[in-house]
Amino acid sequence: MTDSEDGATAFSRSLPRACDVCRVRKIRCDKTTPCSNCKTAGVICKITSRSNDITKPRSRVLISNQYEQKIDRMEQRLESIEKLLQVLASGTRTPSECKQPESGSSSVTFTPTPSSSLPIRTPQVEQFEGESSLVAHSRQAHEALQHLLEAAPMTIRNDPNTVNALASLRYLLEKHRSEPPSITLLSRMGSLSDLQHSELPPRDEVLRLFTYVEADDLNDMFTWWLFDDVEDFYRMYDEFCRSPSTCPLATSVLVYCALCWLLEGNPIMQRAGVDMSKYADYVPVCYKHLATCISSYNLFVEPTDDNIAALSSAAAFAIYTADINAAWTLTSTAARLCQSLGYHRLIPSRSSDGGVYVKRSMLFWSVYFIDKSLSLRLGRASALQDFDISTSPKDVINIWKDQGPGPFDYKHDKLMEWLALSLEMAKIQGAIYDRLYAPGGIKSLSERQRQGQEFIIKIHEVLAMNQKCFEEPGWLQEYTSFYKESSDVILYSLFTLVYRAMPEAANAQQLSLQAARSTMQVHYSCSKKAEFMGSEFKLEYMTWSIMLCPFTSFIVLFRNVITDLNISDLKLLEDFVASIEWLNDKSQREPLQRFQQLCHAFYNLAKHFVAARLRADNEHNVPTDASQMLVMDTMQQTSGYDASLNDLAFPEDFQTWMDTNMDFMNDNWLAFGTL
Repeated sequence: MTDSEDGATAFSRSLPRACDVCRVRKIRCDKTTPCSNCKTAGVICKITSRSNDITKPRSRVLISNQYEQKIDRMEQRLESIEKLLQVLASGTRTPSECKQPESGSSSVTFTPTPSSSLPIRTPQVEQFEGESSLVAHSRQAHEALQHLLEAAPMTIRNDPNTVNALASLRYLLEKHRSEPPSITLLSRMGSLSDLQHSELPPRDEVLRLFTYVEADDLNDMFTWWLFDDVEDFYRMYDEFCRSPSTCPLATSVLVYCALCWLLEGNPIMQRAGVDMSKYADYVPVCYKHLATCISSYNLFVEPTDDNIAALSSAAAFAIYTADINAAWTLTSTAARLCQSLGYHRLIPSRSSDGGVYVKRSMLFWSVYFIDKSLSLRLGRASALQDFDISTSPKDVINIWKDQGPGPFDYKHDKLMEWLALSLEMAKIQGAIYDRLYAPGGIKSLSERQRQGQEFIIKIHEVLAMNQKCFEEPGWLQEYTSFYKESSDVILYSLFTLVYRAMPEAANAQQLSLQAARSTMQVHYSCSKKAEFMGSEFKLEYMTWSIMLCPFTSFIVLFRNVITDLNISDLKLLEDFVASIEWLNDKSQREPLQRFQQLCHAFYNLAKHFVAARLRADNEHNVPTDASQMLVMDTMQQTSGYDASLNDLAFPEDFQTWMDTNMDFMNDNWLAFGTL
C-alpha cells in the first residue's frame, strides 16, 4: 500500500460513521447521535466500532441519481406512514386507560372512543369508474379530436379561440382531477353528540304539515319508500321526539329524511298551497343532522328491517345530493343485509303475514333499484345478481289484488305499475353493464350484436310500459308528463349506450347518433317542465335522470360535431348547456357544478373548432351551407382569454403547444366521468 493510500484510509476512518440500524436498512444516516431515522422509528441508535468489523474485501456499488431520488421518495413515504401511525396511536386508549372488570365479573364491556375526541376527515381519493361511464366514452372523442388537430391546417391550429377553448378544458380537467369533491356524506365532519336538536322545527308544525300529506292522494309517493304508511312515520317521529339523542340511529336517519323531504318543498305542499318559505331556515339544519347521522352509521350493523330502510333512504338522499360514491357504499351495505335476511328469496307462501311480506319485499326492491342503477353509472358489478334472486314484484301486486276492492285500488295499481317500470329499467341497466361493458362481458362480436339487439327490443318494450303507465293523467295529476319524460331520457340514453357497444353492427354509429339526438330533444322538453314546476323538480330531474344514468349522449354529439361539422348537433349541445346553466351557482352541489362547467367547456371547444374549420374551408373555397356560414360569422370575433388562464402562455405555433400539452387528455380527459 502506498503512502497516499494509507493516508486516504486513515482519513476515511476518522470520518463519522453511519449507525448500525441505518446500515442494515441501507438508508442514508445523518450521523448524529442519535440519528433522525432512529428517532423517528423509536429504536436505539448505536454505532459498532470499526475495530469490531471483520475485514473483508468489498466491491464498490455505484448508485445513480435516479435511484437516490427513488430512495428519497421511499423515505418520505415511510415518514408520512410513521406520522400517521403516531396520530392514530395518540387517539387510541391505552390498556391502562381502560377500566378493568372486577375479578368476579366474566363479561367485558367495550366503550368506543367518542368521535369528537379525535376528529378525522376522510381522505378524498379519485374514485374508480368502469367502462360504462363517461370515462370510457370520452376516450373516442379524445382520439378523434387529437387526430383532427394534428391533421388540421395552420389556420385552425393557430386559431386563438380554439387554443383558448382547449386550454380552458385542460384547466378544468386538471383542477377537477387534482381537487376531489371537498365534502362527501361519508366524511367525518362531526359527531352525534354535537347536534343541537333545539334547532329543529317544532313538533306541532311538523305534525300540521303531515296532515296535508295524509289527506293528499299522492301520499304513497312519500310512504312507499320510507315508511309503511303515515302512521308508521308518526310512530317513529314520536320515538324520536321523546329522546332524539338516544333513539336508534336508523330511526333518526328515517325521520331526518322525512323532514328534508317535507320542508324543502314537495308536490303535496305545492298542491296544498302551503307557504314553505317560513321553513327555509330549518332545511340546512335537517341536512346537517342527516349528513352527520349517515357519516356516523356503522356499516357492520345488525340485519334488521329498520337498518335496511335507513341505509336505502340514505342512499337515495346521497343520489339527491349527487354523491354517487356514497350512495354506492350505502346501497351495497343494504344489499348485504337483505341477503343476510334472505329477502332475495322471499316467497308469499312461506310468510304467515302478508303485510310483513309486502313490507320486506318493498324494502328489497328499493335496494335493488338503486343497486342496478348505480352499477351502470359507475361501471361496477351490482351486489344483487339476477340469477340469485327468486322473489318477484308480481307477488306484491297479487297480494294487493287479493285484498279485495277498496277506494285505493286504482291508486295502488298505478303505483305498482310505476314500481314495475322502475325495476325493469334498473334491471336493464344492470344487464347492459354485465353483458356489454364488464371485463367478463361478451367478447364475440356476433354474440354482442345479438345481445345488443335483444336489449334494443327490451328497451322498446319498457318505452311502451312507460307510455302506458303515464297515459292517464289522473293519478299523478299535473306531474304525469314530467315523470314520463324523465323516464324517457334514461331510456333513450340506454339506447345510445347499447348502440355504442355494437360497433360492428350495421348503422350502429348512425343509430347511436339518432338515440343521442332523441335524448337531447326529450331532455329539452322535460327541463322546461321542471323549470316551470319549481327548483325542487329541477334538482330531482338532474340527480335522478341525468346524473344517475351515464349521460353518454352529450359526448356522442360532441364527437360528431367535431368530426362532421354537424351544426344541428352543435345546436343541441348549445341548448343542453343553456338548460343546465342554473347549476353554475356556488349554492348548488359541487358535483353538479363540475358537470355544468365541463359540459360548457366541451361545448365551447366544439363551437370554436367548428368555426375555425369553416373559416379554413372558406379560405380554400370549400362550399358551405347557410347554417355553417351563420356559425362562422357568429364566431368571427376573437373572444378574450379566460381570466383563469392568465398564467398560461401560448406560442404562435399551435403544433408546438399541442405536442407539449395534448397529453393531458390521455388521463385528465377521463375526469369527465369522475364527477
